[in-house]
Parts: sequence; C-alpha cells; structure tokens
Amino acid sequence: MAISSLRGSVLPADGQLAYSVKLAAKVLDLGTRKVEQLIANGGIASFTEGRSRRITRWALEEYCRRKEAETA
Repeated sequence: MAISSLRGSVLPADGQLAYSVKLAAKVLDLGTRKVEQLIANGGIASFTEGRSRRITRWALEEYCRRKEAETA
C-alpha cells in the first residue's frame, strides 16, 4: 500500500476520501474494535451512508496529528 508524503499524510495515496472502519483500522495499524471505540468516544469523527460507517481522510489525519501532539 503506497503512502503519501504530501503534507505528512499517513494515508494511502489513492485519492480515496472516505474509508470503511476495516480499511481505516488497516491504515492506522489498529484493530477494528479499537477504531470502533475511538468512533464511539469521539476520538475519530465518522458518518454513515446507508448502513455503512465511513471515516474521512481528514478525520484520520486529524486523529494522527492529535496523537502525535500528545506524545511530543
């Protein structure tokens, strides 16, 4: 999976704007349950489209920036 270095992005350089929970977990190298917990407690913003939950590229990048700032 190619990773974009544009503006520090940690997401695949595929131009995809929103990811399923499963793919977001893979991108973040976390389990799907952990991502679901982060969504439930507001750690990662998400939306539903029909019965499918999606997480935007920007929400994942924001999560990574917050985690990085916490450890800096």
